[in-house]
Order: sequence, then C-alpha cells, then structure tokens
Amino acid sequence: MLFRIYGSRGSYPISGQDYSLFGGHTTCFYMRSRGGAHLTVDAGTGIRQLGHHLMREGFERGNGEMALFFTHTHWDHIMGLPFFNPLFIEGNVFNLFTASLPYSGIQAIFSGLFKPDIFPVPFDDLKSVIKLQEIIPPVTVDYKDFSVRAMQINHNNISLGYRVENEGKSVTVLTDNAIIELARMGDGFPDEYIRDENGKKTKELSQKTLDFISEYRTRQAEFARGTDILVCDTHFTVDTIVGRETWGHSTPDEAIRLAHECQPGMIILHHHDPERHDSHVLEKEEKVRKALDGTGIKVFAGYEGFEMEL
Repeated sequence: MLFRIYGSRGSYPISGQDYSLFGGHTTCFYMRSRGGAHLTVDAGTGIRQLGHHLMREGFERGNGEMALFFTHTHWDHIMGLPFFNPLFIEGNVFNLFTASLPYSGIQAIFSGLFKPDIFPVPFDDLKSVIKLQEIIPPVTVDYKDFSVRAMQINHNNISLGYRVENEGKSVTVLTDNAIIELARMGDGFPDEYIRDENGKKTKELSQKTLDFISEYRTRQAEFARGTDILVCDTHFTVDTIVGRETWGHSTPDEAIRLAHECQPGMIILHHHDPERHDSHVLEKEEKVRKALDGTGIKVFAGYEGFEMEL
C-alpha cells in the first residue's frame, strides 16, 4: 500500500518562506492499494495537487474511481473539494463517506460548499458520478481491496478516526482529536460534574464521565494498536492549549502517550498550527523523537510529499 501526504497544516492554509519545509496545505492523505484502488482521507486544500496527479492516472479520461473518507466536515477538511479537477470529468466515480449527523445530511453539506453565491459550479452539475454514504461508528467499510474501520473521536459533533487496511498493512488517522481528560466534545460523550449540597457544579467529574474517559482511552489504543503508521493531531503545545482545551485538538505530549499505548511502527505528527513556523514543527518533531527513543517507533512531522510504500 502506498501512503502519501498532500496536506499537513491545520485550521486554514498558509504560505510563505516560514512554511516551505512542511507546506501550508490542509489535511489530505492518499492511499493506493496493492490492487490499484484509490482512497483518500479528507479534502483539505492539499487535494488540489492530488487531483493533478490523478489526472495522469486515468482520471483525465473518465476512467477513474476513488473512495473519499471524511473525518468530519469542518472547512479545513473539505475546502479543497471544489478545486479537485477529477470531479469535473464525466465517467469518473467518487464514493464519499461521512459520519451520519443528526442535524444535517451529507448532500446538504456538500451542496452548500458548491452554492452558486460562493462557487460557480453547483454540486449537482458536476460531471462525475458521486455516490454519498453516511456511516455510523463503530463500523467497517470494505472498498475494493481496502478495509476501513471507523470510530468516533473527540471532536465537535461526530468526527471519525479511520484505520485503513490493505493486505496486512495499515494506516490509522486520528486527527482533530481533543485530549479526553480536558474536554468531552463528541455527540453523546458524557461531560458531567459532581454537584455540591447546594446543587452547584464542582470541578470534580462524575463517575460516569471518569468511566467514559477510561473506556475511550482503551478503545482508542485498541483501534490503533500495532498500526504501521499512526497519524496524530499535534496542533497545540502544553502552553498554547491553555484556554483552548475545547477547540478540539491535541499536543505532542498526547501523541507520545498514545504511541506508548498502541506501539505503532511509525507516528506522524499532524495538523500543524498555521501560526507556528517550520522551526516550531521541527522542535516538536525532535521532542517526540527523543521521548520515543529506544522504542523502535519512527517519528516524523508530516509534510507535503511525504511518501511511504508499506
């Protein structure tokens, strides 16, 4: 299985010489199976360049087919979709998967992205065949010779982590994943506190919430255990996360903890803060590498053009 990164920045794209090493495009991961199937996780601005590459692999003639799995539909994970050239070629087929949301459907979300007042081509006028599917985690989706497992992770609404498997190799993507002890953000995640004798909420979590935190930790570690590549959200540092615990993101320290829990072959630090320069990304990469020295786990900060054959 081929794994390639087309975007590693978080929140919004950015450019300039201070971002040239790791790139400024937002989340987009591409995988090609041993059997030649195409699969992408998220359609941040990095998907534009992926589109150019696919246009040299049959998609320019309308002979392409790809699955596109969305972790969630925040702007930085979908904003590249209107600029993905293969969508405009008749004959291409795209299978789009998102979490089933109680307040909005996948059709409405993507139609909104292509509304005439913000983009000239309506979603329903795209020439390719687009198949939309909503999924409810935990679930396993089989697409050609890929097997894709999904779990709900700790971000707004219902956001998904994915474990993509092909012929015994796997890539696990856990991005946009807040620290569970600091905030419970997903739909259905308990966030209860003990109240005092006057009914006022204290700072002490209820037993139900504490049990959920422990269970979530266990599920997450089992989900990623032994994966060849683990992609982790490392947007904040222990200092910059203060006051932003409910913004839905994590830290290099949390990536270190998760690496110890699930023992991947490699950990890729992802969702780089766009306001922090490449020098800061290098610092966090070195921090995690030192912390995992002797474990056998390889450490890389994600960058545009990163590629590995598994």
